[in-house]
Amino acid sequence: MVFQEIFPQVLTLMTDVVGNYVNQKFQFFEHGMASQRRELASELFGHVLTLSLQMYGCRVVQKVTTMQKMHLLVISFVVLDCA
Repeated sequence: MVFQEIFPQVLTLMTDVVGNYVNQKFQFFEHGMASQRRELASELFGHVLTLSLQMYGCRVVQKVTTMQKMHLLVISFVVLDCA
């Protein structure tokens, strides 16, 4: 599957001008399965603050925070990132 091919480079793609759209829309958040979204969210752990400060990574973090079931998880990650 495409997810398995892309996932090892997911953090790099999040900071890429085109790759961030792959993460936001096509692969994970809007069209991905719940298990893929959970796996992606776990990959964000420890990187939310860094991504939030990056031009394209912040768009992925914003997308995650707009998803009802994911926003509490991301907020937890941000708190842990800043601690």
